[in-house]
Amino acid sequence: MTGMTSFPGEVSRYYETIRARDIESCVALFAENAVSYDPLGMPPHHGRASVREFLESLFSLTETFALTETSVLAAGNVAAVS
Repeated sequence: MTGMTSFPGEVSRYYETIRARDIESCVALFAENAVSYDPLGMPPHHGRASVREFLESLFSLTETFALTETSVLAAGNVAAVS
């Protein structure tokens, strides 16, 4: 994700875009060379195109999708969300 000065804010924005099902805004939060790890242990998604494919696939399976972030712990360029 972009901008380390607002990293926890960027993570919150990610969740906002997921709840809105706004794939393009969500993908724009990632760097071109980003690696996104699926919490269910699937292989990581490398780059914006892979993240876009994942979201398109995910949203094609559901009419609604909701995630809630309770807390964001950021260290360097890594975040853990609960």
